[in-house]
Amino acid sequence: MLKFLSGPAQKKTFLRMTVRNLILILILCAIVYVVRGGFSGDTRDLKRLNLMFSAMSTVGNIELYGTDMDELKKARDDAHAAIMEVNQVCNIFDPASELARLNATAAETPFVCSGLLWDLIVRSRAFSKMTDEYFDITCAPLVALWREAGEKGTLPTSDELEQAKALCGFRNVELDLKAQSVKFKKSGVSLNPGGIAKGYALDLAAAAARKHGIDCGWIDLGGNVLTLTNPPPHKETYTASIKNPFDRETSIGTVPMKKQAISTSGNYERFVTIDGHRYTHIINPKTGWPVENTASVTVLAERGIESDVLSTAIFVGGTEMVEKIRSYFPDLNALIIRGTPDNPEIITSGTVWSQITFQSSSK
Repeated sequence: MLKFLSGPAQKKTFLRMTVRNLILILILCAIVYVVRGGFSGDTRDLKRLNLMFSAMSTVGNIELYGTDMDELKKARDDAHAAIMEVNQVCNIFDPASELARLNATAAETPFVCSGLLWDLIVRSRAFSKMTDEYFDITCAPLVALWREAGEKGTLPTSDELEQAKALCGFRNVELDLKAQSVKFKKSGVSLNPGGIAKGYALDLAAAAARKHGIDCGWIDLGGNVLTLTNPPPHKETYTASIKNPFDRETSIGTVPMKKQAISTSGNYERFVTIDGHRYTHIINPKTGWPVENTASVTVLAERGIESDVLSTAIFVGGTEMVEKIRSYFPDLNALIIRGTPDNPEIITSGTVWSQITFQSSSK
């Protein structure tokens, strides 16, 4: 069920939200960050280990807790290594990366993938089907077209949009399940896993940490955040503070989370400005145009890959996409913020948002 809040009363409360932390964890991150929670077990000998690093064009943070410092170090290092492997394999801006080499050659000859890249592509195709292609890593030509448009300061022409759209869709990609190879049917087809790679990396990192018996802490990749089962000392849960997309210094409330992942797709994250109009980096593959009239979508899910992918799919597909996705993920929790600063609208789906109080502040 979707719940709508709008009108003057909503505007008043929305624009005067309680000033809290940004959505989840990282002060340096411009998207979201986590306010740490607590740990319900014996904390007398609990040690903390933290690592901040750069990956996937953003800042990452790993914070783990445990009683054995040697195991904490191994867990941290293996979690970090898992993220950096995804970063290395999927960096489309590095010509030497596996994905860049695939994009450069798969139109001429089948490209045999590593296990990691193959798994990511197969999962991406499955999510594309689930979301009626509103999430689609094959829309890289459209993303590149709008990036170039921003650099030139001119809108793409109708012909350019149609040419880029013709290159999108998994109908242009042949997957050989036995050989684990990818072949493009047209020259110019390419893949961009920007809407899935961070969530995928979070899940791999969490699995790496748990292999060392560590199940307390959190991992952040530019605001895509995954928490392990047990929160850090002194509280029962982690607390995620949801960012106000119309005023990045305020939040609109908080939500508890434990052994979950959260991700926000927003029109304020990356954009291009052409003739004084701001166009978000999130493109609708069906129209070829950046999405309008949606400010942000936050998804709280069981795994990082789900929160990452579904926040993008719902940002593009809207409320109808929420209902479709729920057939695959019955426990989906989604928060849509759209409208304008003068007339904001909040739409919620899922039980967790009932714990959020939209409070006004003195601001």
